[in-house]
Amino acid sequence: MFEAAETEKAQRWIGISFGPSILVEDYSKGLYLNTVLPYKSHIKAGYEKTVPGLVVDWPRRWRETRNTDPFEFISRLDIEQGASEYYATTSRFIEFSRKNHDWFKSSSHLDFG
Repeated sequence: MFEAAETEKAQRWIGISFGPSILVEDYSKGLYLNTVLPYKSHIKAGYEKTVPGLVVDWPRRWRETRNTDPFEFISRLDIEQGASEYYATTSRFIEFSRKNHDWFKSSSHLDFG
């Protein structure tokens, strides 16, 4: 429970990051590469060691199951000035996900965003 709370505190976006325990072999078994993305641009300064940089690729799932644009949905949520940075970071992640849709099939290195 503590790890989840610390990981949540370390982020500035609408999304899900795995905590450090994902690096333990027993916990990472069974992950499907088409459901995750290496990504670090949502991590708050000073928390880089708290979040290893593997996130749920929810925009990919959105694209596979809907005919709507997640950008439009996120922009409608952005109504509170103090939270705009979270929505902007989320929008950048949506674009990163789109550009790296099949990252796991590529032989080139994927930057962590």
